[in-house]
Amino acid sequence: LALWNFASEIFLRLGKLHDALECIKEAKKISPIASQVFYNESKIYEAQGNTEEAIKGYNKAIQLDSWNVDSTLELARIYFQSKQIVSVEDFLNSAVRKRPTSHQAWYQYGLLLQEKGDHEQASECFLTSISLEETAPIIPFYYISRNL
Repeated sequence: LALWNFASEIFLRLGKLHDALECIKEAKKISPIASQVFYNESKIYEAQGNTEEAIKGYNKAIQLDSWNVDSTLELARIYFQSKQIVSVEDFLNSAVRKRPTSHQAWYQYGLLLQEKGDHEQASECFLTSISLEETAPIIPFYYISRNL
């Protein structure tokens, strides 16, 4: 499962979306309920410009694993782009609560607060994000343990 998932990520980075989707199909054969597979599939849908399917996939990933903060952050980003601020705030509150050391979550939270006009709190979030990013591992620990 981890190999197919990793291969899909590589193909996605290379822009080979068809090959990435083929890897996802193989991963789903092994584990049709793996949240990370739905997360990666959603990234591919986004790359194809199919935001609606991406949203469905991110939601499915969260449904399968409520601690899938990566999907939560992606949904927050998508909803932020479409100015659905209430949804963004809910997703970011959840992400920060579940993974308080996520520099991405704090950065997105800062963007949200900046959009809402709370520049002082936004600055605090950005500083927290920078501080956490400096000590973040290259590969997140939660990802390593999940795939060993």
